[in-house]
Amino acid sequence: MEMGKSKKSLRKVLSLVTAGALALAVGGYSILFATAATETDDAAPVAAAPVAAEKAAAGPTKALGTSEGTDHVVFGVISDTHVTAVNFTTQARLAEAFKFFSGTSTDPNAAKLDAVVVAGDLSDSGSSSDLNTWKAIKDVNLSPDVKLIAAMGNHEANQWANFEKATGDLANAVYDVNGYTFITVSPGEGTLNTYNMRATVFNTGAYRYIVKWLEEQLKAAEAKSPDKPIFVFFHHPIRDTFYVSHEWYGSGLEEVFQAHPRAVTFAGHIHSPNNNPLSIWQDGGFTAINTVTLKYFELETGMTYGSVPPNSGNAAQGLVLDVTDNQVTVYNYDFISKSWIDQTWTFTTADNLADADLPYTTAVRTAQAGKPEFAAGAKLTVNKAGLNSVRMDFDQAFIPANSVGDIVHSYVCDFINQATGKTDVTYKAFSEYYFLPMPKTIGADIDGLKSGTEYELQVHAVDAYGLVSDQYLSATFTLDVATLPGANLATTEFPGSPAEEPTEVATAVDEVSSIAVAITPDTGDSSRTVLLLVAFAGLAAFGVAVVVRQKSRRA
Repeated sequence: MEMGKSKKSLRKVLSLVTAGALALAVGGYSILFATAATETDDAAPVAAAPVAAEKAAAGPTKALGTSEGTDHVVFGVISDTHVTAVNFTTQARLAEAFKFFSGTSTDPNAAKLDAVVVAGDLSDSGSSSDLNTWKAIKDVNLSPDVKLIAAMGNHEANQWANFEKATGDLANAVYDVNGYTFITVSPGEGTLNTYNMRATVFNTGAYRYIVKWLEEQLKAAEAKSPDKPIFVFFHHPIRDTFYVSHEWYGSGLEEVFQAHPRAVTFAGHIHSPNNNPLSIWQDGGFTAINTVTLKYFELETGMTYGSVPPNSGNAAQGLVLDVTDNQVTVYNYDFISKSWIDQTWTFTTADNLADADLPYTTAVRTAQAGKPEFAAGAKLTVNKAGLNSVRMDFDQAFIPANSVGDIVHSYVCDFINQATGKTDVTYKAFSEYYFLPMPKTIGADIDGLKSGTEYELQVHAVDAYGLVSDQYLSATFTLDVATLPGANLATTEFPGSPAEEPTEVATAVDEVSSIAVAITPDTGDSSRTVLLLVAFAGLAAFGVAVVVRQKSRRA
């Protein structure tokens, strides 16, 4: 099978950082964070809009921590940490994640867990410099009582020795944590050398060489303890499982897990957020879960600005799993806002698929999802920006109460030429659901309009399951040549009385403390110049200029 798009770093460092700066970078400093699709059918605006129902609080309802015995385990999962010797943002985020899982963070939600797993792309290049930096951060910030488990990703570039030195273990391995089996598999090709557990041939996205060994470990785990979940970690998603894995995936594991309903698999690589309910998938008779990055978000293609949204560098999420007997609860956490994400997934595993409770299937959830709606009084504003451009801003839609974790995923904004009846420009954008708190409004500058033309702007909302709102925001305006830039062309409110604000959206305010960083967020652009300005409390400020060539895609 053709391997999907694979992320390959072209990062080239032209500046060096002093040893003293690195020592400060890994020694417990505060986390660095920047502040943070389909054509729609014609439909008339609805006369009144309901108010969104209040949602239950996200996250655990009990204190999490290390467990005792063999029927309970609590562990964390992250991936795509992309640490380098000079990227202080990813260094700090990794340090905070390790402290969070060790219970030593100042974050009130932190708790000491039994283990933490990193599902590949620990570093940006697999070089000794990058992985030595990763190890230094781990040694200082991860409690020695918390078991570290890790798999290699494509960015490790098959640098097996560097990986083993950084993690203290093999890239293909089996672990027992409180009676539960954890398995890691890493990309490669050729055959498995059972002496050093490495692939004999270089490949950064294939897993077929490890299938026989993996099957043996799954069968051994099933024989050891009935019904309990078996946790398997690898970097590349299996194609067409969870969110965006239709675009980003590896090869070789497609047929492995259907015969193992107790398998709970984890993969990263995509950088997609777990605020999306489709980040868990159980259609194939086993469970596949997305793991999230500490570097930058990337989602599916199809938006006007591509798959990497604005401010994508404001990304740092992880998972916490609380497992008792054969019941698994997955909590998702946002390290930037220090809050639990409103996506909590609970299921049970069993030897026989008929006895398992695997509710996260596409058919079940799509049937229970609801179309987005706009609150009464929701505003749409259009201001002139230039001769052929406008600035639009509108209040976010919301999702009615539901049981499937549905979200407002994106918007389709059509600028309809009133003279021709045709759409001159369509703008598609994510709702920024991946930022917490979610912003109240969405805005964008729109180019490519025709001067002197009357337009109707229609804004439809789309949910996670592809359902398009029947309601839409509408404004009619003329892009007059004589009108000065900045002038208001139209302001409309959705019909009905002003409504209470939907509870799912709030103004985002991110505070940055201890270290200030002026940084252009990491994105998928072919080339980007990044200026890091790092200021340590009590120390003189210093700067390091780094020119970076960003990652490219490979089919």
